[in-house]
Amino acid sequence: AAAKKTEKKEKKEKKGDKPKEVEVRKPTEEEAEVLAAVDKMKKAKEDHESVVHGWKLKLKKRTSKEGKADTFDMQVYAPKGKDTVGALKKQPTSVLNVKRAMGILAPAPPSASAAAAEPDASPPAEAEQPPSEVAPARAALYYYKRSKRSAIAEANPEAAPAELVQMMEQAFEALSEEERAPFEEKAAADLTRYEEEIAAESAARAEKEAEKAAAKAEATARKEAEKEAKKEAKKAEKA
Repeated sequence: AAAKKTEKKEKKEKKGDKPKEVEVRKPTEEEAEVLAAVDKMKKAKEDHESVVHGWKLKLKKRTSKEGKADTFDMQVYAPKGKDTVGALKKQPTSVLNVKRAMGILAPAPPSASAAAAEPDASPPAEAEQPPSEVAPARAALYYYKRSKRSAIAEANPEAAPAELVQMMEQAFEALSEEERAPFEEKAAADLTRYEEEIAAESAARAEKEAEKAAAKAEATARKEAEKEAKKEAKKAEKA
């Protein structure tokens, strides 16, 4: 009995050690629409399958025993390259895992007191580069939606946000090359802007790192020179 109590206590302690998660940033407009679609699908409680901004959403009814309430399995698949943390590797999934895959939800950093109480015994890792402050490049679809959203919403006042997104995506797909051209041009210009700003940011960071390295080397050389000077002074005293 005592062993079981100890085991339960250890499990509770391990559970308590799990880091809390916080929203590290607000969702983008597209991410908010995906999350809204996921929430709506979950509440509808009926078989569902759709694609919103490249995210595949599915809700499948699970076979349940007679007399028991219906249960559903929710499946969400991220566009290629989006789920960098593998949050959606296991299915069925949850809204929290979708947020983790988007990079909205992440473990909270340890408090200063906790960090002081538990010093890290591992060797210091190289400092990670801070996230880029450059706004990402927008696709032609983004500029199309921005120009048509109001008109499509007014024409379909009862449509949900996810439905409006699908309408706009379908309308964009139906455009001819000539009709797409203005939006493609805006996207190309924005990509050029993004590449130029990323290059400038990288150059600025490289320059700052070089200055730090030079200052560190100078400080090291100065210390070595001081050590040598002290050694020479001691030799002179003994002589």
